[in-house]
Amino acid sequence: MPELAIQSHFNDLRHAISETLEDIIFQIHRMNEILKLINCLPCLEQCNGLIGMIEDSYDAIHQHSNNLELRRDLSILFLSAKDRKCEAASFQVLQLAAAKMENARMMQLLRENFDESKDDRALFMLIMTKYL
Repeated sequence: MPELAIQSHFNDLRHAISETLEDIIFQIHRMNEILKLINCLPCLEQCNGLIGMIEDSYDAIHQHSNNLELRRDLSILFLSAKDRKCEAASFQVLQLAAAKMENARMMQLLRENFDESKDDRALFMLIMTKYL
């Protein structure tokens, strides 16, 4: 994500990417706490679909790296908003699992992650609307 901030032209977009990156760091810390609560270790082997989707997003952005600044930045905005939507949906599914497990701390951590993700997506959508 830091490379997206470097590639972006709009100051608003650079700021949104930096803010989102800070949120993602907190989300990772919360997810690590959740994994400890349920005695699990992170396992990237089971995330191939999600990793592929993220890599496709970055590849699409790189395809526009030599294009007009507006086109590249709109591509970054669209793909960032899409990634935040997928992230929020993942947190919602995990919230359902936490509810079944009746784990209040897990629910709280996931709610915080979901709220941050939703706010980040709204920020990207607001910036996209500003430049369209």
